[in-house]
Amino acid sequence: MSAEDVRYFKSIPWCAELLEQPGVRICATISRLDLNPNKGGPSNNTLFVRTLNTEDAIPHCIGFYRDPLSPETPGLASDPNVQGPASSADDGTSRVLVRSSSIMFDLRPGVNGSNGTAHGGLITSLIDEAMGNMFLANAEARERATASGRALPPDLLDFRVERVITAGMDVRLKKPLITPGIAVLTAHFVQIKDRKMVMTVEVTGEQGVTFATGGGTWLLFPPKKNKL
Repeated sequence: MSAEDVRYFKSIPWCAELLEQPGVRICATISRLDLNPNKGGPSNNTLFVRTLNTEDAIPHCIGFYRDPLSPETPGLASDPNVQGPASSADDGTSRVLVRSSSIMFDLRPGVNGSNGTAHGGLITSLIDEAMGNMFLANAEARERATASGRALPPDLLDFRVERVITAGMDVRLKKPLITPGIAVLTAHFVQIKDRKMVMTVEVTGEQGVTFATGGGTWLLFPPKKNKL
């Protein structure tokens, strides 16, 4: 996350309103995280980090979520020894700290398909990116929770070491997304059972207009064991 991206989105009133809500934490996004910093081995994450990171495609993006560790977050206590809220149903989502997170994307005409609107395949990729960012948000929140001495549930997933992969996706395009424009993608965990995690995603814009909805199933793999 760059200071420039923060300044850019906060200069847009409706974006600033979302980012400045009580309890909201601005965070880095997987879309700007170089997963291959040493330039060795197979390349990773280059589509968003490099290829689309241009003035004519997606020059700005930023992540944010309702901070489960903040006393300003409704339903959470400020006591650092409180583990956190139970899920509203037996859906397994109590195994994560952050159950919903968002990414703002600044979309320019370089991502267009036809008629001055964002390509449907690009929107699908954005939805996948929003789901993937849920793991980064949870890893960041857990790191802060551990550092603050907060007691954590024993079955809480640790995405700092867990391995995940997209198993399937579903996308429904509802309204053309005209560029240039800002899209906000919000992902939610809806079920976690055994190795399977299910998420939904909404693609919205100013005044809450919905451009697309979707979601997907992700599979969880145990951390790699160090070879002796």
